Amino acid sequence: KSAVPMDAVGISAAIGTDADATKRLLNTCTGLGLLQKVNMDKETGDGEYQLTTSSRAFLTSSSPTSLRPYMTLWEHGKPMWEKLPLALKEGPTFSTNMGLERDQTFDDVYSARNYFMSAMA
Repeated sequence: KSAVPMDAVGISAAIGTDADATKRLLNTCTGLGLLQKVNMDKETGDGEYQLTTSSRAFLTSSSPTSLRPYMTLWEHGKPMWEKLPLALKEGPTFSTNMGLERDQTFDDVYSARNYFMSAMA
């Protein structure tokens, strides 16, 4: 949540993770273009990490262009969408097996509006 660059040790301390594993993840995110490394020591390659402009625009909750609500929506909906073939095959039995009201599977589970509203709650 820091708006200022932080090194791997500082980040790992702030979130309670292993410093070496955190550094490797941060370097991977840097390679993917999600982070950028600044204030880098030329000998060791160590430095501080900060979000790229794109990451700040799309991955922070304070940004008006944040994709976080969409990702939350997908997180809630993905398990059921993965079961769609089974729902189609089993029909009403699927509803019963999932603890849903019989014949309501597609209205209750696969309604985009319902998923959207549950993710926004």
